[in-house]
Amino acid sequence: MSGQPIPAVVRDVIVAVATANHDAVAALATYQQVGCTTAPGLGGPPKCGPGDAAGTAYAVFPTGACESEWSVDAGAALAALLRQPLALYGAVTVQAPTPDPEPYWPKGQYAVLFKVNAGAEAPPSGVYFILSPAGIVRAHAMCGSGPGAETELLRGVGASGFLVPPPERELR
Repeated sequence: MSGQPIPAVVRDVIVAVATANHDAVAALATYQQVGCTTAPGLGGPPKCGPGDAAGTAYAVFPTGACESEWSVDAGAALAALLRQPLALYGAVTVQAPTPDPEPYWPKGQYAVLFKVNAGAEAPPSGVYFILSPAGIVRAHAMCGSGPGAETELLRGVGASGFLVPPPERELR
């Protein structure tokens, strides 16, 4: 441990994921109000539904893997990420990197990374959550794998200190 107390939201996510309590994980999701778009293509804000004008506010949850998306159903999105058994890798405090490579995504104060257990049937190699004191503000599957992928991901989300150190305890 780092000596820092573990914030309640971090503890709640760790316990919910470790016990495979998908309902408890979904209850921690915080939706964002984001204006929809009529622009074609992947990425960007949520697509407008039939009859909705561009800019109509949607309650959505940010999620994804290599391509991020806005989901109107956090429970389903989180269940898809949690379909394989996961083991805690580490938890960190975060500060948004400068420059911010993801300026349109919600920010949090903490990140928790879980690795897919050995023997899992398919990618992803892990799942990470970005948290605010109020709950999960983003959840994503790891896109990369291989040696150092976890450390690189933690650096990429702006890890600034350990709450639960990863095995190699190295962010540099």
